Amino acid sequence: MNIAATRSLIDDDQGLCPEGHPCHLIERSDLDCDRFLRECHEPHPETEGEPYQGMPLVRWEATRDEIEAAATAGADPVFIDEARSWADDQGR
Repeated sequence: MNIAATRSLIDDDQGLCPEGHPCHLIERSDLDCDRFLRECHEPHPETEGEPYQGMPLVRWEATRDEIEAAATAGADPVFIDEARSWADDQGR
């Protein structure tokens, strides 16, 4: 997996968790699988008091050309699929 190509698809603004708390991008440099996480720092009742963690949000403004360039460069296929799906939903 090409880390830089994958990172190019991830939005700097990670929005809010399901409970409405701001999320931040976490990069775990010791892992390739699930290297990037979206996390808030507030405990959640449904996770037994642990912070919310999820897949990072892709850049909503990523163009089809940027997505395909990231795919060619070896970005994580999970993020490529997510970005393509988002672009399809937006009619791009």
